[in-house]
Amino acid sequence: CEPHDINCDEDFVSIGIDSLLSIEIRRKVQNAVGLTVPYSLLFDYPTVNSLTDHLLSLTQQASPSTSE
Repeated sequence: CEPHDINCDEDFVSIGIDSLLSIEIRRKVQNAVGLTVPYSLLFDYPTVNSLTDHLLSLTQQASPSTSE
């Protein structure tokens, strides 16, 4: 499976991500963004698009404002 083969609006569950895999993905996301995220992350944000939007929001909130 290539990254471009994934439908960004398809639920993670429908592409085979179960609760054990979601915990591993959560750990990797948490390490990548440097923020604590809930264990229910992929169930709260069940598509690539919804997860991306949420993570962007979290990282923007955590970043100091650059406007002067």
